[in-house]
Amino acid sequence: MDDRSLGSRLAGFAVAVAMVLGLLWLGAWVLDVALGPFTPLVTAVVVASVVLLVLRRDG
Repeated sequence: MDDRSLGSRLAGFAVAVAMVLGLLWLGAWVLDVALGPFTPLVTAVVVASVVLLVLRRDG
Protein backbone atom coordinates (compact mmCIF):
# COMPACT_ATOMS: atom_id res chain seq x y z
CA MET A 1 0.00 0.00 0.00
CA ASP A 2 1.25 3.45 -0.85
CA ASP A 3 1.59 5.66 2.24
CA ARG A 4 1.66 8.97 0.36
CA SER A 5 -1.32 11.27 0.69
CA LEU A 6 -3.45 12.41 -2.20
CA GLY A 7 -1.95 15.89 -1.92
CA SER A 8 1.61 14.65 -2.32
CA ARG A 9 0.58 12.50 -5.28
CA LEU A 10 -1.07 15.50 -6.94
CA ALA A 11 1.99 17.64 -6.23
CA GLY A 12 4.23 15.01 -7.79
CA PHE A 13 1.98 14.82 -10.83
CA ALA A 14 1.96 18.62 -11.17
CA VAL A 15 5.78 18.72 -10.99
CA ALA A 16 6.05 15.98 -13.63
CA VAL A 17 3.64 17.80 -15.97
CA ALA A 18 5.51 21.08 -15.46
CA MET A 19 8.82 19.39 -16.26
CA VAL A 20 7.43 17.83 -19.44
CA LEU A 21 5.93 21.12 -20.58
CA GLY A 22 9.18 22.91 -19.81
CA LEU A 23 11.18 20.39 -21.82
CA LEU A 24 8.75 20.68 -24.72
CA TRP A 25 9.05 24.48 -24.61
CA LEU A 26 12.84 24.28 -24.48
CA GLY A 27 12.90 21.81 -27.37
CA ALA A 28 10.63 24.04 -29.44
CA TRP A 29 12.86 27.03 -28.72
CA VAL A 30 16.00 25.11 -29.71
CA LEU A 31 14.32 23.94 -32.92
CA ASP A 32 13.23 27.49 -33.69
CA VAL A 33 16.73 28.85 -33.18
CA ALA A 34 18.48 26.00 -35.00
CA LEU A 35 16.13 25.59 -37.95
CA GLY A 36 14.63 29.05 -38.27
CA PRO A 37 12.04 29.10 -41.06
CA PHE A 38 12.15 25.30 -41.47
CA THR A 39 10.70 24.62 -38.00
CA PRO A 40 7.06 24.16 -39.17
CA LEU A 41 8.19 21.71 -41.86
CA VAL A 42 10.23 19.64 -39.41
CA THR A 43 7.37 19.69 -36.89
CA ALA A 44 4.92 18.48 -39.53
CA VAL A 45 7.25 15.65 -40.56
CA VAL A 46 7.77 14.53 -36.95
CA VAL A 47 4.04 14.62 -36.14
CA ALA A 48 3.18 12.74 -39.33
CA SER A 49 5.82 10.11 -38.56
CA VAL A 50 4.49 9.59 -35.04
CA VAL A 51 0.91 9.30 -36.30
CA LEU A 52 1.95 6.77 -38.94
CA LEU A 53 3.88 4.73 -36.37
CA VAL A 54 0.90 4.68 -34.01
CA LEU A 55 -1.52 3.72 -36.77
CA ARG A 56 0.80 0.98 -38.03
CA ARG A 57 1.21 -0.43 -34.51
CA ASP A 58 -2.53 -0.49 -33.86
CA GLY A 59 -3.38 -2.03 -37.24
